[in-house]
Amino acid sequence: MHPQGLAGWVLRGLQFIFAVIVLALAGALVANQPSGGSPSQINYDIFVAVFALLTWFYTVAASSFSPDGIGAPILIIVLDALNTLFFFAGGIAMAVALRVHSCGNVAYVLTNGITAGSAQRCHEAQAATAFLWFGMSYLYV
Repeated sequence: MHPQGLAGWVLRGLQFIFAVIVLALAGALVANQPSGGSPSQINYDIFVAVFALLTWFYTVAASSFSPDGIGAPILIIVLDALNTLFFFAGGIAMAVALRVHSCGNVAYVLTNGITAGSAQRCHEAQAATAFLWFGMSYLYV
């Protein structure tokens, strides 16, 4: 269930936009991983974004056909709570892994596992972290 009217559609639209942005940024980080597998925090970001998109399709469809949702209305509340938890955990995991330094700091960029020696990866990871926090904060409302 989402708030009725325009506010509800705006909130669901934000969920979709934030999930797509996180998916795109995390996907770019996976695609540009220089060697080995991508770090687990980036893989988790992919999971968070895909989960948010899948639940978005259900919640929008369920809320469109019935104001109380299709099936159990509590399911929409549970899915939103899980999305909030997953975005929160992803934001914390990325912030801890990045240790939030300047991407202009060459020593930091070269030694961080997420940035893997690339300022572009550093900016992408910082943006993904920010949008994970944005996604959590809008869901918290």
